[in-house]
Amino acid sequence: MLVVAWNAHITATGDQLPAGRPTTRYPQPDPASAFAFDDSDEMARRLPRLAALYLQ
Repeated sequence: MLVVAWNAHITATGDQLPAGRPTTRYPQPDPASAFAFDDSDEMARRLPRLAALYLQ
């Protein structure tokens, strides 16, 4: 999504973004929260409402 703002700025001004622009830092995902999304039993345990809607 950041490229949308980048391209809009270039289109509107004809200039590149200035040097020293802010950067986005994303936190590292918690390894304990990783699980197999194709495991129906695990999905039902972790996300019961979604599993009830989509896993039949």
